[in-house]
Amino acid sequence: MDIAALLRTLSLSDEHWGKVFDSRSFEIVRSAYRGLLARDADPEGLQSYSALLRLNGNLEEMLDRMVHSQEFMRIQSARVATLAAESRSSSNPKHTFDSETIAFLHIQKTAGSTVNRALAIAYGRGNICFPPDNGSSMFKLSASELSQYKGYAGHFNFDELAYIPRKRVSVLCFVRNPKDRLLSLYYYWKAHQPGHPDFSMGAMIANALPLGEFVRDRRVTKMPEVWNHMTWAIMGERMWSRWQAELAEAPNRAASLASMRDAIRGRLQELAFVGLQEDFDKSLDVLFRILRKQRPVIGGRFNSLESRMLTDPHFKKHIAREEVTEECADDLERLLELDTMLYEEARLINASQCAEYAPAN
Repeated sequence: MDIAALLRTLSLSDEHWGKVFDSRSFEIVRSAYRGLLARDADPEGLQSYSALLRLNGNLEEMLDRMVHSQEFMRIQSARVATLAAESRSSSNPKHTFDSETIAFLHIQKTAGSTVNRALAIAYGRGNICFPPDNGSSMFKLSASELSQYKGYAGHFNFDELAYIPRKRVSVLCFVRNPKDRLLSLYYYWKAHQPGHPDFSMGAMIANALPLGEFVRDRRVTKMPEVWNHMTWAIMGERMWSRWQAELAEAPNRAASLASMRDAIRGRLQELAFVGLQEDFDKSLDVLFRILRKQRPVIGGRFNSLESRMLTDPHFKKHIAREEVTEECADDLERLLELDTMLYEEARLINASQCAEYAPAN
């Protein structure tokens, strides 16, 4: 006969919360805009985030996407710069030079957004540095600013780790079958509408060309996002550029590739963790055992193409998948030969790490 207890139970049910999200989604999104971006929601953003909230009732995913937006990154960067200027004496890099530090090389289309979210939960959002401009601007942050973090994550390459004022950095990454990764990137770019704020050169070309022509187009085949992108991230842009030039004129291509494989293997062996996107859950378990932290509970994958197509007004609602012809497969093989070697070596290292950090019976 305890009506109050009954009502409390009903109010906490999944069904009740689902209806709350349905009826109050606009209000929740408006509040998030004011709290995170310090402004009222624009019509497109209000519709997009409200649709995402109603789709699965996942407030966490909506907030995660908002805090990874370009606008929030700019605001956060300005806040960090202000705080750094106000606390120069307490943020001298020499005080944290010996601190334990991680850096996650977020290779595109390898479930990196989900890894970012897990790291942010495990370490605390304010303790992980997500550089602005999708992680390609580490050099724009001062040593004083960078010294305030326990970890770093973004679309930067190995060369940029030199900006981190630490004696030692434990480097983490996830890799993926190179052909699957590039096909995923192609369709991700192709899904962008021309009015999308991030409508890049790659997205423009993917929108204009079918797959077979895209992988032969010289405007994209030299891009770091396309030509052996995983090698660019893990070996660094300087080495990647040198190898690109060397392979274009190599008199003994087989010998050059063998030497490059040795260098790739050596670099991978230096990393603290190498995960596989294809075996994501198991790899994430191993990652958090290596980090000696409890694996956070997160609600599914973040920033997937399917989710963006359903909820983002700047994404197309349907894309026809093309058959990969034999000619196209050959072009992909030539385009990704370094990434293919890297993936083969990474799988061996991942298998070794999985065996070493297997859960105790």
